[in-house]
Amino acid sequence: MGLSPNFAAVFKQKFSFGIFPKRFKLEDFILNRFAKMTSNLTLIDLNNAEVHLYWPVILFVALLMVVGTPGNLLVIIIYHRRFKRVSNSHYFIEALAFFDLFACVLGMPTEIYDLCNPLNFRNEFVCKFFRFSETFTVIGSSMILGEVAIDRFWKVCKPHKKVTIFHIKIMCGIAAFIGLFFSLPTVFIYGTYKVQLTDTVVGEDCSIEGEYRRTSWPRNYFIFLCSIFVILCILLTVLYILLYLSVRDRRRRNASRQFSSEQEQEKMAGQEMEFKANSLKRSQKESQSPCPKSPKSPKNQKSPSFPMMRARVASLSGRMRMKVSRTTVILFIVTIVFVISYFPSLVVMICKTVMYKKVAKSGIHLKVIIKIFSKFYLINNACNPIIYSFLNPYFRNECIRLFSEIGCSKCCKVEPSGDSLSGSN
Repeated sequence: MGLSPNFAAVFKQKFSFGIFPKRFKLEDFILNRFAKMTSNLTLIDLNNAEVHLYWPVILFVALLMVVGTPGNLLVIIIYHRRFKRVSNSHYFIEALAFFDLFACVLGMPTEIYDLCNPLNFRNEFVCKFFRFSETFTVIGSSMILGEVAIDRFWKVCKPHKKVTIFHIKIMCGIAAFIGLFFSLPTVFIYGTYKVQLTDTVVGEDCSIEGEYRRTSWPRNYFIFLCSIFVILCILLTVLYILLYLSVRDRRRRNASRQFSSEQEQEKMAGQEMEFKANSLKRSQKESQSPCPKSPKSPKNQKSPSFPMMRARVASLSGRMRMKVSRTTVILFIVTIVFVISYFPSLVVMICKTVMYKKVAKSGIHLKVIIKIFSKFYLINNACNPIIYSFLNPYFRNECIRLFSEIGCSKCCKVEPSGDSLSGSN
């Protein structure tokens, strides 16, 4: 019993020293000794050796699952109960939380199962569902973020044409349908693939099925996914740049209007002072006549009311600007995090597609690094609740209130038993 020909070829390529004579082949000698050592190894032993290399990746995915699952549950509960009537954009946040929760509850556990069984993944249905779920969540979340950018642009640049709640629900449904439709090819492309490890041991991996490995279907599908990401990045960049330019122009117009209103107010104050001085002179000349007092009283009543109303309007408009800018900034940061987290996974996907043989023959440490980078897109599913909690004080306060209500409900369940006992005594 010996090693497989593929393993022997790779070993010769990596350990050909070239310092011994041709009659003495050191690599063949090492291969024969290594074959005798590994002839008694089973599939479980080889699988455990592979899992031992990927334990940093397993811990990374497990940490994201532990953080993302309760965080996205909080987002769904709070935005559905508290913030549903505040802003239409909260429906987008709720839809994003549903996609993220789907990835944390179903996608990440299957990801951990795949990492724990890299050579012994024998369940083809779980493999297909795993690849489908990760593609569905990525495409669905990207469509939601694109719709968020369109909604922000529409609300700021075309405020007279309002987007209703019904339209937002339709947009969320379209995003889910697009994610479902474009994820269906993974059900056919992916599956369990048999790998000859030794002469007697055959492993199975969750990857592209054997019948599609020599076709152009996987490469064309990956190119299609990459093109979706690139088009989405261009769309988001253009929309947010236009949004920034529109907000900047609007602030300049508001600043010019405020400056002109302040100038008018100064003119009114000067006219008022001049009127008071003239009325004081007339009162000195005609001390017996109370007529100057009559125009003086309405003027005194009118002058303080105008600055007070103006201050109230300015404060209200300032609050509205802060509220809108906070929601826009939160959604913009969520978009940036999505692009940054998905970019390393995209690079790994391109390298695996274009340089498949070089990636397969890479060293152990490089394989671990590639594996970690390929899971970077999962950061987006776990960090959105953290972004909301840091940038939205209302969400943070509602989280505290929800936990306090849960604590008070537990206390109230204990207190009536003590009251009933005291009453019975």
